Amino acid sequence: MKIGILTFHRAENFGAVLQCYALQTYLESLGFVVKIIDYRCEAIERTYYLFNFKLLFHRLNIFASVYNYLQILHHWKDRLEKKKSYKLFRKKYLNLSSPLFKITKDLGFDIYITGSDQVWNTSLLRGYNNVYFLDFPISKHAKRVAYAVSSEHSAINDLGIFESNLKNALNRFDAISTREEFFSEILKKFTSKEIDVCVDPTFLLSKKVYAELAVKPKESNYVLVYHMAEIPEGSLLAEKIARDKGCSVIEIHARFASRKDKKRHKQNVGPLELLGYIMYANLVITTSFHGLAFSLIMEKNFYIISKSDNLRLKGLLNRIGLENRMVTSDKELNINDIDYSLITEKLQSFSKSSKEFLIKSIVK
Repeated sequence: MKIGILTFHRAENFGAVLQCYALQTYLESLGFVVKIIDYRCEAIERTYYLFNFKLLFHRLNIFASVYNYLQILHHWKDRLEKKKSYKLFRKKYLNLSSPLFKITKDLGFDIYITGSDQVWNTSLLRGYNNVYFLDFPISKHAKRVAYAVSSEHSAINDLGIFESNLKNALNRFDAISTREEFFSEILKKFTSKEIDVCVDPTFLLSKKVYAELAVKPKESNYVLVYHMAEIPEGSLLAEKIARDKGCSVIEIHARFASRKDKKRHKQNVGPLELLGYIMYANLVITTSFHGLAFSLIMEKNFYIISKSDNLRLKGLLNRIGLENRMVTSDKELNINDIDYSLITEKLQSFSKSSKEFLIKSIVK
């Protein structure tokens, strides 16, 4: 049985490529032939162009646009190094189909899976993208499955704009699951089909699998800050904890900027290097969903820094009873170490039910 996966595998994003690898690897462990459909989505592709002249004209203020573009050019070496590491990861670890810029016909798979990641975020995709809703011709004998799909809360109001497309697409699915409870409840307004809530694919694999992939950093004895959103309080919190523990601070940034201290601040880190930084950290502070996910998988002490009501992060923390690890400043710290005996049990239970959803969706 052949399975084709559609997700954000080409995003130069730590969580995006590792969740893709995890879903592929888990399905292969069940004996299926799995391909990542190498769809080149324009909205995703242009986000990671090394030189994108269109950015010069995306603001009303041309002077601000020119300034921002010059900043991008200034960091081209870091960008190129990071881009190469993600390209190498895809080449080595993902089973890719031939490149596709449009999908207008059946690709010959028995099962099509969309997800995980924010593949139904219409804001991120700049509108309704039929490909990620598997809204294209496939064989009547093939199945459509949505696995742990996600979106941002800020983009959910846009779904109503595409109500007709959304209803038609959802009703063609053989099985649907979301990554978050709140997104499941929203989608139920557009279909009478059952919508499960499943674990992010990264939790489908064991800590041992990731430990074998992780690149051990040169540094040791450090507090790690992994920034998706740049929140200064995360750095301040790291400095306080590092002083108390007698260690250093390393910050890894998803966004590029001018940073003088290259030993502390890193922005050209590849996915397996970042995995290693999380694995060997004394403690992790992050704003990232997958920073949280791998902190849990690696059984690290961690804090989530959030200045907004991030339902994706909050939903996972609430499910496992660690909501007190989300803070906005050092005044809210729970200084106790995390007892992973109960946490791991909860995650394993969630993972088990998610695996059952996948198997049932594929073989039923």
